Amino acid sequence: MRSVKTLAIIGALIGATPALAVDFTFTGPTAIPGSGTFGPAADFPIEFAVSGLGTVTDVNVTLTGLTHSYSDDLQMILVSAAGTRVLLMNEAGGPANWNNDTVTFDQSAAAAMPNSFGGTNFNIPSGSYKPSAYSVGPVLSLLIDGTNLDLFNGEDANGTWKLFISDVNLFDAGSVQGVTLSIEALTPPPAVPEPATWAMLIGGFALTGLAMRRSATRVSFA
Repeated sequence: MRSVKTLAIIGALIGATPALAVDFTFTGPTAIPGSGTFGPAADFPIEFAVSGLGTVTDVNVTLTGLTHSYSDDLQMILVSAAGTRVLLMNEAGGPANWNNDTVTFDQSAAAAMPNSFGGTNFNIPSGSYKPSAYSVGPVLSLLIDGTNLDLFNGEDANGTWKLFISDVNLFDAGSVQGVTLSIEALTPPPAVPEPATWAMLIGGFALTGLAMRRSATRVSFA
């Protein structure tokens, strides 16, 4: 019974995997589109090298210094290291504009960005939004797995994540100063000890228990 308890304690210590939140940052600026008024951003895709993490529990994306004269033109797709594709933004905000704003896509946000914020002179406010996708046709549907950031949960976080930003309509353009990929994941569990290490751990726990027992005996009879 004592050996079983000892092994259970050691197993609990080895299996402990607290969550860890890490930011991975791309520093721009990058033009949207790269040239002209239609097409992919200058950095296409924006890549994030992720390492040292375990299983994904939450993912957010923050764009800083986002500027564009026609929000409806923007399309953004985040692809995980495992290959899952989530549409963050498509034809959202209507003819309104972005003016050096900070925008976070967060599944826990109160709401998605509206399909239309207002006229061409309306500046969309900085803030947090759920993924905001409208007019997702059959072709675009084939290129994505969904519009929910929770689709990444449960995947191995490690590897290269990619953010594809495009301007999908003519006549307007913009840029973004930086992008931050925020990943919350379980820390990787430590390696399972070799047999010799197991023996040392068990012996150490046994000696500690014996010392505590003797100490307790001396105190109780004082």
